[in-house]
This record gives sequence, C-alpha cells and structure tokens, in this order.
Amino acid sequence: MELMFDGEFKANCQEESTSTSLKSFVRVILYGSNIQNQIEIDSSQAALTIAQLLLFNCYPRKPEDSPSHVRHNKDRETPLLIYIGLSLHASCGFSS
Repeated sequence: MELMFDGEFKANCQEESTSTSLKSFVRVILYGSNIQNQIEIDSSQAALTIAQLLLFNCYPRKPEDSPSHVRHNKDRETPLLIYIGLSLHASCGFSS
C-alpha cells in the first residue's frame, strides 16, 4: 500500500492510504456498530483522519537493544501528514 507523492493530491488519496479494515474499525469506534449508520457515513473525514494518524503512529515491537528514540517510517506517511507538513512549511515563510 505504498503511495508516492508526486506534487499533487489525487481525489481519493486519503481513502487509498489506509486499509478498509482500519477505516471500518475507526468508524465503529466513532459511530457505533449499527450497519445502516456505517453505510450512510462511509467516507467520514473524521474516520479517515484518525485512521491515517493511527497508521503513521503504529510501530512494530522494537528489539530490546534498539535505541529508545523511534523514527517514523516515511513509507507509512499518509496524505494528511504530508499536507500538514506542507501547510506548516508554507505558513512559516520558509523558502527553498
């Protein structure tokens, strides 16, 4: 499920960035287990946002001898995180 950022965000990039099961799990937590509600709010922005943050912040179990500082894996960056980074960069007036 590796996505590459090529300078623009595709229309459905958030939906493609996380698995269906993770999005479904988050929707159940947010809105309950009523199937009819799940159908009506299939692409909830809140569920997409939380699913992307969960995906990015979940790590495999680290070995005992590894350093205490854990870096995020860039292969797990989702469109939300790229967008936030670009927005912060633009709002702070940094130029390259």
